Amino acid sequence: MSRAEWLSECPDSTRAALAAYVAGAMGPEMALLRVLLAAPSAREANQMLARTTRLATGRVEPGVVRKLQQLQRMAREQRDAWQIVRGTLDLVDGAEGNAGREFETARDARDEANSAAVTRLAQLATRFDRAAELCPEASVGLYSLGEPSRLAAATAEIVQRLRDWGLLGQEWTYLDIGCGIGRIEQALWPEVGFITGIDISPKMVELARERCGRVPNVAFRLANGRDLGAFAAATVDVILALDSFPYLVRCGGGLVERHLSEAVRVLQPGGQLVIFNFSYEGDLGSDCAELARLATRVGLRIVRQGVRGLRSWDGAGFHLMKAG
Repeated sequence: MSRAEWLSECPDSTRAALAAYVAGAMGPEMALLRVLLAAPSAREANQMLARTTRLATGRVEPGVVRKLQQLQRMAREQRDAWQIVRGTLDLVDGAEGNAGREFETARDARDEANSAAVTRLAQLATRFDRAAELCPEASVGLYSLGEPSRLAAATAEIVQRLRDWGLLGQEWTYLDIGCGIGRIEQALWPEVGFITGIDISPKMVELARERCGRVPNVAFRLANGRDLGAFAAATVDVILALDSFPYLVRCGGGLVERHLSEAVRVLQPGGQLVIFNFSYEGDLGSDCAELARLATRVGLRIVRQGVRGLRSWDGAGFHLMKAG
């Protein structure tokens, strides 16, 4: 049986993810997330997985069937996952099934007046407050499916990527743009000199402070989302931005270029900027081209572009450097 045949019961939007999952190129959390996002209900997500597994059983290699059965078990055990994923997405991107529509104008006219971008930032802060109250883990990573252990595993994989890129150092100072609930700070503090997390959501900053407790080399600040004005020039060695730039892109008003310019100002000579996910537009080539264009304008050098390969998350990594 060909791949197309056993995947015939799946919506088009899930086929590539399920194929990657059974091939070992994607973790089960991301594969299940794709299924949940495509299904109109938890019941239909389970039914689709059951049909797909039945269609594959006896017709493809046993390893594929076992992986599909694993996904079925995950879906059954994580009974609230569909509700958590859909509820979080609706809160952040717009309620009542209007996910992302409110931001269409911003995407189509990114040079809108700054006041419009500020309004969108304020709306976004309120939405992230509500999402964090619904489920802190899902509010910063839908791929966690609301499970703290899954978010911790994904975070550890991101930290390993930073380690592999030579970006962790106990003598360095870090800034985390869009820190959310402080999961990166909690994971990084033993390996860095000092790290400050900033976010536009008061609730997330509150949760981040609770998470990190009395850790001495971690701090959190409420940010305005417009710039990095709270930080002096040439005071940071590494800036991190995990899943925060896509919202700057959506809000428009030149926020992306402003943050890149601000990164250049705040970074030490030779300082580094790491972005995981530049936008949610679904075109990695376009993201690479746009970031390269903006990097040239503000004085950043591209070190790595659009690097994938994380199993627990489909984030694309970008590594930039300020001239020494």
